Amino acid sequence: MDSITFFYPSKTVGGAEFLFLRLAEQVSKLGSVRVKYIDYRDGFAKSRIESNGLDIDIIEFCDHKKIAINYNTVVITPLSNIFEVNNYLRGLFKLYFWSIHPFGLKDAIVSNHKYSLFSNPRMDRYGKDIDFLLSKNGLTFMDGSNLYYQQETFKFKTTVDDFTPIFCPARKGGTRKINEEEVNLGWLGRLDKDKIYTVKNIISHIQKFCEQNKNIKIVFHIIGDGKERVNLSKVNTTDNFSMVLINTLLDDELTEYANNKVDVFFAMGTSSLELASMGKPVVLVDLMDQEVGAVNRFKWIYNSKYFSVGTPFTIVNENALSFENIILNINNDDLEVIGNLSRQYYLKNHTIDIVVDKILKAVSETTLTSCDLKKTKLRCSFFFSKIKLIKRFFKV
Repeated sequence: MDSITFFYPSKTVGGAEFLFLRLAEQVSKLGSVRVKYIDYRDGFAKSRIESNGLDIDIIEFCDHKKIAINYNTVVITPLSNIFEVNNYLRGLFKLYFWSIHPFGLKDAIVSNHKYSLFSNPRMDRYGKDIDFLLSKNGLTFMDGSNLYYQQETFKFKTTVDDFTPIFCPARKGGTRKINEEEVNLGWLGRLDKDKIYTVKNIISHIQKFCEQNKNIKIVFHIIGDGKERVNLSKVNTTDNFSMVLINTLLDDELTEYANNKVDVFFAMGTSSLELASMGKPVVLVDLMDQEVGAVNRFKWIYNSKYFSVGTPFTIVNENALSFENIILNINNDDLEVIGNLSRQYYLKNHTIDIVVDKILKAVSETTLTSCDLKKTKLRCSFFFSKIKLIKRFFKV
């Protein structure tokens, strides 16, 4: 290969967008291979690449046009983009898929099935195709949660005992003096459909606790933006429970706010790692697709297993940390110890150097091609791809 091409066009500011941008930036700095990035004209990655003067070639993405890909490149993209590869990229090239969300492929299949005559796709029909991707070294999973959920969903048989964890650069930490008059909790992350039920779950715990403990005041700082943000403005607050809605914060603004305003953060994905790198106490939360109520428990990020930074919620889980325990740790001034443990977990498992070396080795070993992909059910038929292109064209 003479280049690596990142395919993740997005106008959203989110953890996955940062993940692929940072990976592209780090590979470009090594100088061993040319780096290209496919993004919208007004996409998030394109704007950051240009404003930071990065040595990365931009390939402009348009919703109703196909892009010709050089045969000497390897295309890296999330597993959830697998149908989009066939839809928007043409040519013979190698592929490497990174599964970075447990629900990503399932949601993509359901979305693609909207253009099919069959409304309820059988997920186990795709198991052999996933086995095929793995046999060609063209697929990796970011953590145990991704793997185990999808094994259960798609029934593929290949044994996977290695992961490619997500990463982020370290942020500058800082000590915060505890305000004895109030507890300051925080959320960092997008406020879209796949995250909003988790945020509502945290709120339900706060509301229940404040109802039972009138003498303790809790302020919940919500940092992030998304389509579901408007629903949070309807949440009922009380004398001892208030919310602060903050738009997306980046770079030094985020670091300063996190260090100075929040005692304990609730987070998942890249957001949880960024906070852990600062030595902030991080509560790792579960992925939820419906309202659960204040019945679940949590865990500190340093208790995570198999690189997991977010697990699909089930009623039966092994989490031992109650919301009351979290507040007790704050009141007992245990946050410095917990914050240090969070940072050590980050340094051991999720630094850039650890993951980039692993990715580059894996990319050099993939034998999966765009031609191979067309032989599987994980691609759009000609007819359905044309319908999707037409629908997107009229949205422009």
